[in-house]
Amino acid sequence: MALSRHALSHLIHAELLSIDDVVFWDKIRPPEIEPRDDDVPYLVQKGERLDNLAFLELGDPHLGWVIMIRNNLGLWPSDLVDDEVIFIPSLEGLKARGVI
Repeated sequence: MALSRHALSHLIHAELLSIDDVVFWDKIRPPEIEPRDDDVPYLVQKGERLDNLAFLELGDPHLGWVIMIRNNLGLWPSDLVDDEVIFIPSLEGLKARGVI
């Protein structure tokens, strides 16, 4: 049984493994997004979603995962709690972290 690992880009935190000619993905691990001084506090309003917040604050609805990871949130809409303060990383901060 031979195990080999294949490198991916820095944004995809998973490994492509192969064992005896069978190729498969290892667990996907999102990058860590450490707090920074330029992260903006945001008061969650009723019914808000991560994709909408990402579009309004970062200009891209696909960056909802960034807000989720930065605030240790889950994927369910109920993980955004009304009147809770979360932090939205700035675009400059995300670039400096190497996330985007």
